[in-house]
Amino acid sequence: MAFQAAAQRSRDRGEEGARAIVAKSCANAGIPPVAGAPFLAHPLRADEVVVEVDAAFSIVLSAEDMISVDDPVYMRGIGWATDGSRISSRDFTALPHLRAAAARAASSSRLAGFETADVLQLHDYSADAELLAIEALGLCPDGHAPALASEGAFARHTETPVSPEGGSLAGEAPFGGPLRKVTAAVQQLRGQAGVAQVPGASVAIAQMAGGIAGQFQTVVVLDRESGNA
Repeated sequence: MAFQAAAQRSRDRGEEGARAIVAKSCANAGIPPVAGAPFLAHPLRADEVVVEVDAAFSIVLSAEDMISVDDPVYMRGIGWATDGSRISSRDFTALPHLRAAAARAASSSRLAGFETADVLQLHDYSADAELLAIEALGLCPDGHAPALASEGAFARHTETPVSPEGGSLAGEAPFGGPLRKVTAAVQQLRGQAGVAQVPGASVAIAQMAGGIAGQFQTVVVLDRESGNA
């Protein structure tokens, strides 16, 4: 993750974008930011990576004609891709495998673009990873995410709310934690997200990353209406 953060900050000339993501996550989660957090692995500071917490998640998948709950959410599309295992051969900033997963999810869901979704749950295993995912999903041109984040473009009450409940930087289970992105998206579509609720959310994107610095990437498009699934 430190290699990835260093590559991102070298490309974008600084840590302002990452600090903006941390500030957004703290504000969304209702927790105070940490002033002068220590370095874990340069250039990453302690508040720029996942905080490990205990958590449990349960998701039930069903064919539409066998749904037995009153308030279902529909899977509209999904895409998955993996990067190589050799660190030296990976492109830590372009993330071609995430772009491939996103393209497959968009194609299978017939979604015009991820920027049209009402809420996005992106996997911020580090603040820099969220910035790079924003670009890989086409929410802005490459290299523009840090400046936009600094301007508050991805805050809860914007047209492109990213992880409005605080995301992984506010706490994530060390194993299986990315699944929380799906459960958070489902809560948004059901109107059960509490103070983090995005009004009128009907389409949500969930991105889940696994492996070293996001080697495995999954993108899911979820919809409130069955006719779109």
